[in-house]
Amino acid sequence: MNKLDILNLAFDEIGLSDYIYNLEPDQLATANKKIDAMVSAWSIAHQFPYPIGTEYNDPTDIQMNIVEIVYLNAAVRLAPSFGKQASTDTKNAAKRSLEHWIGRNGPKSRDDTKKYPNEITGLTL
Repeated sequence: MNKLDILNLAFDEIGLSDYIYNLEPDQLATANKKIDAMVSAWSIAHQFPYPIGTEYNDPTDIQMNIVEIVYLNAAVRLAPSFGKQASTDTKNAAKRSLEHWIGRNGPKSRDDTKKYPNEITGLTL
């Protein structure tokens, strides 16, 4: 699984699966940078296992347990840029998947967990 696969899944989630084939390389690079920025924000508080800074078409080995977290949250983040809105189901699944990962890998202090993931994803439901 590489970053282009993540982009494909994210676009599919917001109903634009065919659209990705019409994107110019600079548009794919911009979408990739937005995902990197999102994951970088997560990595401020956590060591998130995702290859930040690589190109969307570079071969990478993204762990399968990370794929859903990234593509669902990417769909929520990218949707407005393409005139779409992620569904409530997608937003809920994105938030739950990140909360689950943080619960297993995140801060152990009760005070620390109050601010995640809303502060790092911007998702408020």
